[in-house]
Amino acid sequence: MERDYLFVYGSLRPAADNTSLIPGAYATRAALEASSYIGPAQVPGRLVSLGAYPGLILDNSGSEAQGDLFQVCSADILPLLDVYEGCSEQCPQPHEYRRVRADVMLLSGQRVTAWLYEWTGEELERSGSRRGEPPAVPGNDWLRCSKTGH
Repeated sequence: MERDYLFVYGSLRPAADNTSLIPGAYATRAALEASSYIGPAQVPGRLVSLGAYPGLILDNSGSEAQGDLFQVCSADILPLLDVYEGCSEQCPQPHEYRRVRADVMLLSGQRVTAWLYEWTGEELERSGSRRGEPPAVPGNDWLRCSKTGH
């Protein structure tokens, strides 16, 4: 298997709290533990709050979304994550997320290309509740939200 990296910014972050209400979070986090944790990282973009979890909007606004980087140690983890994120071929359309590659920067300044799940905004459009963009995540860091319950 080629060396793959995965950037996580929400419920799959090692220090994330309040994930018990997200279906499949415990089992998915357990499966991710087989991968090698690299460390804190960031990606150009903004995090928005979707209630119990965040969405990532990749952009060049100058903001950096905070998260964690893993080296994926098994080819089986990405299809499992696709199901968790609701974007596998078996999941109903439209998908709320899509798996894409993006440049991620570690705190050391090293850059790597990693898989991540970008929010598509489709769920809000499908429910008819799209009234502008969801609220921004404070500090572009979901851990700040998850610790306070927002």
